[in-house]
Amino acid sequence: YGGNTCNSEYEFLSGNTMAFLPTGSKPYQQYIDSPQTALPSILKSYGYHCVAVHPGNRDAWQRMDAYPHLGFDEFVDATIFDVRRTFEHRLTSDYSCYEQVIYEYERWRRTPLFIFNVTIQNHGGYEDPNYRTRVRVSGAAGQWPQAEQYLSLTKSSDEALEYLLDYFEARPDPVVILFFGDHWP
Repeated sequence: YGGNTCNSEYEFLSGNTMAFLPTGSKPYQQYIDSPQTALPSILKSYGYHCVAVHPGNRDAWQRMDAYPHLGFDEFVDATIFDVRRTFEHRLTSDYSCYEQVIYEYERWRRTPLFIFNVTIQNHGGYEDPNYRTRVRVSGAAGQWPQAEQYLSLTKSSDEALEYLLDYFEARPDPVVILFFGDHWP
């Protein structure tokens, strides 16, 4: 089920495929130890300010070392969020991540900006007995607790995404919002 988030990030940010690296490679930990040509470094050469946001541990996958080599000017992790963090499923909520994205947008509004935001709210497992589900499997409520927990988290993510899109739709500046997933479910 896991996709090794760092590998998906590496492929997206660098444009390089994992297919050319040895099986089991973790590029951030093994190969990104000097400046690289990547989306952030390219955008930076065009005058963009590049911010990476990850609401978890900055040491995970050695992002704190890899991100500057990829061209990021800043790395905002869980310890330095500028907005109040809320939690969903014991992890920083998507809503909080989007609040941080909006904060960065407003902070750098007069500068071309690239924000790379990784959310973690819906990381499994889905067996948290203290998580209050809001979605029930029709005709079988309570019989599929993992599905109900996953679907409840997805509903929460949908609501947070609606908040983010509504915010940017109301802005006069053109903004591109791109999403990709790195593992299931």
